[in-house]
Amino acid sequence: DLGNRQDGWVSTRVPAQRDLLMSSAKTALTIGDLEAGFPSYCVALRTLVSQGADLQRIRRTRCWDYLQRLHTSLPRKHRSPEDLIRRYQRDLQPSPIAQSWLS
Repeated sequence: DLGNRQDGWVSTRVPAQRDLLMSSAKTALTIGDLEAGFPSYCVALRTLVSQGADLQRIRRTRCWDYLQRLHTSLPRKHRSPEDLIRRYQRDLQPSPIAQSWLS
């Protein structure tokens, strides 16, 4: 079957095995996969915070989703994305000691 369509056209494209594997791999990440990518998700989150992205925009990102999944699955091992954002925001602010030396 070449994929006869209702409008009379025939589709000759057959999905390659590679396409099928890639699409399933995108949706079914294991905790091990998420943990392996943890440093990258943190870098992405830190970049968003340093660029001044608002919380609503950050919550729509893949890094937020993956960090939230890790925190939900392993709360004692991984901090919540909200906590990470607060830490990154705090890191961006100049310390009071450094400000007093600059004055």
